[in-house]
Amino acid sequence: MNYTKKTVASLLLLLLTFPVAAAELKIVTPKGYVAFTVEDHWPVLNMQTKLPVTASVFQIPNNADKGTSDSTNLAINIYDPKSTQAKQALTKVGKQLGTKAPVVEQYDNWTLYWQEPAQGGTTYTLVDAKRSFENYIISVRLAWPHLRSNPTGYDKQMYQTLRTVLSHIRVHTGPVTPNKDEII
Repeated sequence: MNYTKKTVASLLLLLLTFPVAAAELKIVTPKGYVAFTVEDHWPVLNMQTKLPVTASVFQIPNNADKGTSDSTNLAINIYDPKSTQAKQALTKVGKQLGTKAPVVEQYDNWTLYWQEPAQGGTTYTLVDAKRSFENYIISVRLAWPHLRSNPTGYDKQMYQTLRTVLSHIRVHTGPVTPNKDEII
C-alpha cells in the first residue's frame, strides 16, 4: 500500500486521540480494600501489598529518559495509622529533600508538598500527596526529571497525571466480594 505523509499523519493523530487504557488495582486490607487506577503501560517497579505499609511503585515511560539513570516514577502507599512502623514511614512524606522547604497546598482533600530536589545532578519535580481516610492514610509520590528533551508540556502532563491518580483513589470498608473478572 502506498500511504501519503498526510494519510500517515492523520492515522497517527487519530491513534493519539484514543485514551490510553487504565487498570484498576485493589489492595485488600483487613477492613476492606483500597482501589486506585494507573495506566496499564506503566511498568511495575515494586508491589508490596501487606500492611502496615504497602508500596505500589510504577515507572511512567518517557522517551527523554532513555539511556539515562533518570526516570519518572509514581508511588502509592497505604499506611495503618495505628502501627509504629507506619507512623515512622509517614514522617518521610513531605520531608524537605532539597535546599528549599516544600511548598504546601491543598487539592481536593489532599495535602500536597511540592519541591525540586536534585538527584545525581538532575533536578526533579517531586510531589508528595497525603490524605487520611477512615481506616488508613494514603500517600502518593510523583517525581519527574527536568530533562532538556522532555516533551513539550511535560510538566502540565505530570500535573494532570497526579490529579487523575488522586481522583481515582477510593477506600471501601466492609467485606470484599470480587467481581466475576477479578482475581484476589
